[in-house]
Amino acid sequence: MQHEPLNVMLDPSILLDARAYSQVRRQWDVLLGREANVFVPNALVVILSSYLAENTDYGTVEAFTRFYIDEGTERTSLEELIRVLGIDRDTGRLVLPFLPEDEAYVHEDFYYALREELETVGDVGPLLANSIFEEWVFLQEMSWITSHTTAVFTWMARAGGVIVQAGRRSLDRIATKTLNKDAQYKLDTAERLLALGKWVAFAGVTGIGAAIGTAAGASVGAAILGPVFGTVGRQAIFMIDP
Repeated sequence: MQHEPLNVMLDPSILLDARAYSQVRRQWDVLLGREANVFVPNALVVILSSYLAENTDYGTVEAFTRFYIDEGTERTSLEELIRVLGIDRDTGRLVLPFLPEDEAYVHEDFYYALREELETVGDVGPLLANSIFEEWVFLQEMSWITSHTTAVFTWMARAGGVIVQAGRRSLDRIATKTLNKDAQYKLDTAERLLALGKWVAFAGVTGIGAAIGTAAGASVGAAILGPVFGTVGRQAIFMIDP
């Protein structure tokens, strides 16, 4: 089966955790291949661009970036982030900003739920809502995200996503349950992405969703729209578009 070039988003936690970033930067070309298109949420590019232009203060950037990494973790320098995101030049970007198109209004209820939930984090909440929303839309439309922490998925769930967990053995049964080459391709891709981040998510796989649901004893059927599947450690997670 012929597959289109891989589109994958790096959750900001991949770039912002200095240790994770140093490991990932050496690997993503090899693991993803030259045919891959690598994205980040446009909100990350916007806030760093605004900071570079001296329109956003350091405190706001600090609050935004610290949201994505664990307390006490060394953060990648803003200078390195600006370089790798190509914010200080027009060409040669290693990663691309993802901005949802107008059609993303179909997810607007999810966006407003995010905004409401993130009011608890203070003034930076709307900026974070934009970033997480862009990740949500990317999952629904372009499939793959890899992340170093659970933060973004936790807030997606708080905004209405449904999480179903299953043991790792459930994943091993998926290929045989679906007997589908495309399902096997997606699982193989997930394994490649797990070398970049602790979490991987992909969307639009109803057959795999049903297989996980059966293996986990969960009520997950083919009628569910917009499934999002992810793995972390030895766990599997389903997040359903509300």
